[in-house]
Amino acid sequence: MGSNMNLRRAVTVLAFLTGAIAIVGLGIFWRQSHRPAPGPSGTESRVRPAAVAGAFYPADRAELARTVERYLAEANPQTTGGRVVGLIVPHAGYEFSGQVAAEAFKKVAGQEFDTVVLLGVSHHEQFPGAAFYDGDYFETPLGQVAIDRELAGQIMAADPRFVFRSSPHAPEHSLEVELPFLQKTLTNFRIVPILLGSQDPELAEKLGQTIARVATGRVLVVASTDLAHYPAPRDAERIDHQTIQAVLTGQADQLTEALVQLGRLNAPGVVTFMCGEGAVRALLAYAQAIPATQFDLLKYAHTGMVTGQKERVVGYAAISLSTTRKEELTEKEQKMLLQIARRSVEAYVRTGKPYRLSIAELEIDRRAGAFVTIKKNGILRGCIGTFEPAPLAQVVAQMALAAATEDRRFSPISPEELKDLEYEVSVLSVPQPVASADAIQLGKHGVQITQGNRAGVFLPQVVAETGWDKETFLSELCAQKAGLPRDCWQDPRTRLEVFTAQVFKEASSE
Repeated sequence: MGSNMNLRRAVTVLAFLTGAIAIVGLGIFWRQSHRPAPGPSGTESRVRPAAVAGAFYPADRAELARTVERYLAEANPQTTGGRVVGLIVPHAGYEFSGQVAAEAFKKVAGQEFDTVVLLGVSHHEQFPGAAFYDGDYFETPLGQVAIDRELAGQIMAADPRFVFRSSPHAPEHSLEVELPFLQKTLTNFRIVPILLGSQDPELAEKLGQTIARVATGRVLVVASTDLAHYPAPRDAERIDHQTIQAVLTGQADQLTEALVQLGRLNAPGVVTFMCGEGAVRALLAYAQAIPATQFDLLKYAHTGMVTGQKERVVGYAAISLSTTRKEELTEKEQKMLLQIARRSVEAYVRTGKPYRLSIAELEIDRRAGAFVTIKKNGILRGCIGTFEPAPLAQVVAQMALAAATEDRRFSPISPEELKDLEYEVSVLSVPQPVASADAIQLGKHGVQITQGNRAGVFLPQVVAETGWDKETFLSELCAQKAGLPRDCWQDPRTRLEVFTAQVFKEASSE
């Protein structure tokens, strides 16, 4: 028994070091005879048996159930009021990445989904398209999961490169390892397992857009990927941080730019920055089409954090995609964002280099636009913002730096001033057009006016700071901020939009 346990441990380590390509042929995996489930009209169903049970996760049903349940019990993902539509999860052996994966799957525990679309990139075959499994079930030691052949057919009809091709699925681990987590968190769901044969960006985008167009009902899309393979731990954290930041923007072109920049680093030991890049790109295309408005980093780790390895690690991230944002930030999140604003300005003013956000700061559970206001001894020193929704930590860092260095009303902030500055952050809702000024509620609404190529914005708190009535507020907005006639707000050519803001500030003594 002891020699068998040592052999199993050795195989698991080998799976980590080689990406599991060679393991399938070693002949040590769990296998059992499978009696096909009855299919329609008395025909036998085609079942894809578990290929990596006993290597990537336990082969024994009871042990597997206990293992997954333990990971889920220890998971504590951030909660939001939004509806989760997508996940990014790792696919290494459970002892390496299982706890990271659990953070994502626990976020959807108990929710109702008709179908889960599983996206991965083949580790065993290269081919110019997307492979759909031509069968009826995937099996793990926890049981069989039915394939949604109807949705698969609808997706495949959109492009001749989307085909039934079962051979890549037979040995593949990247989709299979996600199933036990799904089996323990969801009920009455089917799957559409899809493997991309390359990292072709155009193929991935077409796949994601097609899923968004044809999928109806309650659908969850899961992209399976690990991050940087085999750098030293410190390099892995730096590399993965940049990759994660790009993913959290929700923009595929940002991911492309980040990967190009990383490629120029020539980091020692790195063989890939994201093995499931195509799957993630497809998910981003799906998210943009839905659209998903919130991208949350739930957990990050690499094998060095789990096993204590000093070199050759692999990075893992759990990320969720949702369709709505929660309304209010917690006091802890507010304090962290104010710290980010201050650190962003101080880092640049003192060193000339942008502030690098930490993984913990990137975990702030919000995607929104924001303004950052800087005051010196109570007097305005800079204020710049954006309505474009993006990861809030990034937005605050960028807008704080812009307020300190790019506000044309003021000279850039000097090092001598840093100790006298106070920071205020206004997290913004998406502006909504109104037919007339009658709909504007002073003190509650901020207002943006646009006429031609001129625009101006006043935040909601301007009223409290000035004591203006509505007519004065709008007249000053026209004249001060937009450079338009004072009565432009009454001009039918002027677009009026209102928004709300969650405003919080620090005291100069903090």
